[in-house]
Amino acid sequence: MLPRAKSQGFAANLALSSPYLRAVQTRDLFAPVFSPSRLETSKALTPSADPGEALDELLAWEAEGFTRIAVFTHNPFVTILADLLLRPGSAFQSGELVFHTPTLLALAFDRGLTVRSGRPQWILHP
Repeated sequence: MLPRAKSQGFAANLALSSPYLRAVQTRDLFAPVFSPSRLETSKALTPSADPGEALDELLAWEAEGFTRIAVFTHNPFVTILADLLLRPGSAFQSGELVFHTPTLLALAFDRGLTVRSGRPQWILHP
C-alpha cells in the first residue's frame, strides 16, 4: 500500500490523526510517504466525535496555513466525514463510499475546505 500511495504524488503539510493507537500508528507509517512538516492528534477524529467538530478543527488548521492535510481516523466516522465533505454528483454518492483499513481518499477543494465541495482526486483500497 505504501508504494501505491507514494505513486500518487500527494504531499501533506499536516498529518492529523485520532489519538487512538491504531490511527497514530497508521499516520506514522504513512508519514514518510506524505512528508508532512507536522504530526498532530485530535480528539475531534475519534469514532464518537461529532463530524462538525472535526470540520471545525480542519478549518482552524487551514486558517493557520495547512492546506494539504492527511487525516487518519476510524470507521464509521471517516465515512460520515467524507460524506459531509464530498460534492454532490461527485464520483461517490452518499452511502456509496466504503472505507476498509487502510483506505486512502484524496479530496480537492476549489475555494478552501467547505461542506459538500470536495472533489475526489483518487482512492486506494488495500
